[in-house]
Amino acid sequence: FLFDNHSTAQTIIMMVNFIVGFLLVLLMFFLRNIESTEDAAETIRFILLVVPPFALGDGLFALVTTNALSSVEGSKSSFDLDVAGWNMIYMAILSIVFLFLTMIIDHPSHQKRREMLSFKSTHTAPAVADEDEDVARERAEVEKGQRTGDVVQVQGLRKEFSLGGGKHKVAVQNITFGVKPGEVFGFLGTNGAGKTTTMSMLTTEILPTCGNGRIGGYDIVQDSGKTRRLIGYCPQF
Repeated sequence: FLFDNHSTAQTIIMMVNFIVGFLLVLLMFFLRNIESTEDAAETIRFILLVVPPFALGDGLFALVTTNALSSVEGSKSSFDLDVAGWNMIYMAILSIVFLFLTMIIDHPSHQKRREMLSFKSTHTAPAVADEDEDVARERAEVEKGQRTGDVVQVQGLRKEFSLGGGKHKVAVQNITFGVKPGEVFGFLGTNGAGKTTTMSMLTTEILPTCGNGRIGGYDIVQDSGKTRRLIGYCPQF
């Protein structure tokens, strides 16, 4: 959720896991064995158990040290609270909490609310110059209302992706077409022309920046739930 590039995310997460799950565990171990910092370190440890890498690393470290000291202090069960019991309890609870948090954050309804902030219902996409004759004829028929029987109708659909710093990438410039009942419609274009982005908008996976589209009479933005009930989509990767 915080990264645009998967390789950057993987590198940073590995570094964080190493620091939290190994170096921080060692630091807490040393502090807990110093009389003046023992109580503070124990309190900090319980707070840090809410971080899964720390809970895992601390639990494994506790198991190793307990086994090493078993001949001196006597054997203990791995499930004892002063061994790895608290770590297991924390991780069990956190696995459920983080699962629900992920589902809530990644739910399509929340994504739609975020994208609605950038949807400009009153804006019109800039005109496209030098359109092919058949494409221009299709646009004219749709814009003049001559295609009232279309089951799929797209008019002035445009999608821009923010690149940060006020910069935008136009994925779909201004597309208009209609699909008649029973028609097999060939949607062709070169790589990067915006075919996948257009289909993502029509299937309500993402919202357009401006323009409108209708499937079975339902608006893909305002009636997205009803739209999805009418379509089947099998993307090719």
